[in-house]
Amino acid sequence: MTDSNAETQPSNPTTQQENPAMDKRTTLIEYFSDNETPTGDNFRELIESVVVQGDDGLNINTGDLELDNDLSVAGEITVGTTTLLNNEKLTLNDGQATFSADSLKVGDALNLSETTGLSVNAHMNVEQDTLLKGSVAINATALDPQAALLVNGKSTIQGELEVESNALLHGNIDVEGNANVRGDLEVNNEITVGSDEHSGQLTVLHKGDNSSVKIKHTNEQDQTSTQLCLDDKGRLSLGLDEGQAQAQLHIYHGASNSEAILKVDDTAEDARPFIIKGDGRVGIATATPENEL
Repeated sequence: MTDSNAETQPSNPTTQQENPAMDKRTTLIEYFSDNETPTGDNFRELIESVVVQGDDGLNINTGDLELDNDLSVAGEITVGTTTLLNNEKLTLNDGQATFSADSLKVGDALNLSETTGLSVNAHMNVEQDTLLKGSVAINATALDPQAALLVNGKSTIQGELEVESNALLHGNIDVEGNANVRGDLEVNNEITVGSDEHSGQLTVLHKGDNSSVKIKHTNEQDQTSTQLCLDDKGRLSLGLDEGQAQAQLHIYHGASNSEAILKVDDTAEDARPFIIKGDGRVGIATATPENEL
């Protein structure tokens, strides 16, 4: 190489400034091409264009790449052929799992987003305490805005069930343990205590000045009447509303006088009952008394 080559060198440190379209790699190639004489500034530019271990926070130790400084990536990061990371989301296993700022999706089993909430299409095992604020629907296609818990199907509770507010049951419920209800219990179907295999016990612990047990009936005309009421003083009334009982056993008869108010039959069923008719007549050993007694 001669001094003339240095004078006629096509590229120098100012070339890149005069031609911004030329990238750094092309410029460096021209600096160190055949028959070119790189200058000290060319070597400085080359050194400053590469990453130097240690000085730039990058170390390669036994095949592992360690970064001591922050890593900023303008495009995408691809790991193998199935993992992709960009500024919008992380995609794993060709889309089987995705994670972004507003959603988390794992196959078809789990989907979490701001708009649809949490959807789980597989078995879910929760081993720690769980606090849920809002409505929950189990085996249903939609939430019930008036119910905190909606269960479509059979529910089995093997432990204790404690209800501190009103409980409204429209179907069957099987409880194998204890059920403590501290509010009102409204049953629109049947309630059975015990079975052929297990003995049952119903205990009503009442506190306050209102009635502890009330049984009401609604007829086909949507008219509701009280059939049985046990008030706070232990008075049992039949056919009277709450607060109308005037005796420990008070029976109200609103039908015809020919119908019986109270009837006691013996086991022989020989038409020898004790009966009180609606007109106040009492019969002993006769079902049709003609006199007061």
